[in-house]
Amino acid sequence: MKPVQELSRVAPEMLAGLHADAALRQRILSAQSALHPWTLRRLAPIGVAALVLVGGVTAWLRTTEHPAKPGTVTIEIQSAGGSASGDLLASLDVPGDSVQIGNQAKVSAFQSLLARGDNGNFPLIGYNGSAYRMLTAPGSLSKKALGDSLGTVALYTDEPSLTDADAWYGLLSNAAEEGSEVYAVAGLSSGTAVAAQVDGEMRLFQRASYADYGSGGGSLEDVLSVRGKVKSLDLSGVGVVEDSAAANALMSLLLDNAVFQGDGSASGKQALNIRLNNGLTLQLLVSGDTLSCCGAWSCAEFFSAFQAALPVAQPAEQEAPSGQDASPEQQAEPPVAEAPPVGIEPAQELLPPPEAPPAPLP
Repeated sequence: MKPVQELSRVAPEMLAGLHADAALRQRILSAQSALHPWTLRRLAPIGVAALVLVGGVTAWLRTTEHPAKPGTVTIEIQSAGGSASGDLLASLDVPGDSVQIGNQAKVSAFQSLLARGDNGNFPLIGYNGSAYRMLTAPGSLSKKALGDSLGTVALYTDEPSLTDADAWYGLLSNAAEEGSEVYAVAGLSSGTAVAAQVDGEMRLFQRASYADYGSGGGSLEDVLSVRGKVKSLDLSGVGVVEDSAAANALMSLLLDNAVFQGDGSASGKQALNIRLNNGLTLQLLVSGDTLSCCGAWSCAEFFSAFQAALPVAQPAEQEAPSGQDASPEQQAEPPVAEAPPVGIEPAQELLPPPEAPPAPLP
């Protein structure tokens, strides 16, 4: 920057060539008219709206607590060295099985495998005076899952409930076409399940109650003959017993103690999925302590035993009971100093300053 003292010399050099005449006045007026006031007036509201929007979003992000999505894992967060204000939860946007803490039991959501139909008539097969309801899974049975042939569908009808008993003691269906082959299922009795082709796929049908055709006065095992054939049991909303021996013990308890409550439509907002050794799954709907599919059966002790059979999370370290000495292994382990929180330096011991050395003798 030029010193002020040199202004008298510099000004003539900088303003050389400028003359206060009509031409200079016209240049000034032309440059001033190039700025259109109406353009600025139109842009001003847009700029103000943009500033308000940015400010509002920023304030919302700072003040809004987003609830965790269903099925996600939530972890309580706390700043190092201080306590968090409120119950702040951080939601991890990862699949539900990606984070597991401890040996926690698996819990599945309710999903009915019992196929539905129109006008209250679910897809079924009538065989030997019994009804079999189609399951939604699997979508197709393999040939190795099939047993002996039970015959062919003699009657296809949209109203099985209006059909006479003679047809029910033959083979009828409202799903499999007339002439379709009906098979037993490998490893299961024909009183439990059958299979037939529907829309080009071999489908599984489980024994069920329909109209006047139910359990026939037999036991639960007569319509659900799966003793010793269970791989696991899954009670929706409660947990899964994956140990085969424990699952079969529970099923034996149910088959031996179930009390018949009557025939009627299966109902419930829970389900017991019975996964078999042959890879198939049968299902009973659950309401309270009652299970239903072919008839309704109550068995409170089954549900108590099921809860007790679920895996329990084990503590990472067990302390010795009060009044007892710790084990030799615990005594041999030296105590481990707890690490300070992340971001906080450990406290330093304050030592007195060193004494000054004595002055040298003269």
